[in-house]
Amino acid sequence: MDSFNLFYKFDNMLDKIKKPLYIFFTIAIYFSYFLIFAGLYYVNQNYINTFSTFLQIFISLFLIIRFNPFRKPELREFDASIIFSCAILLLMNAGLTQIVKNNLKIVTNDLQQIVKNDL
Repeated sequence: MDSFNLFYKFDNMLDKIKKPLYIFFTIAIYFSYFLIFAGLYYVNQNYINTFSTFLQIFISLFLIIRFNPFRKPELREFDASIIFSCAILLLMNAGLTQIVKNNLKIVTNDLQQIVKNDL
């Protein structure tokens, strides 16, 4: 019984901080994708895989904690926005990660050709 009280305390705490965290992480992730995709920021391909995996794990854990079967099924006002954004982020993550990897390969090959031609 004590573990359930701890779970509900954690759940209530999560409810209080979810909106600011959601807004901060959403803006940070979209801004990161924009910088990388626009070519304003170069990222090693290994870091892209790590970032992609981290994003998927973060979203999965958040959804599991927030919408698990051990709590009463109720959607609050902000939950629909969170679910929609998580779905969009997962979809973008799947597509944009591959696009960024392909663009990085092209840029890397072009830079190697320029270096070879200059030498």
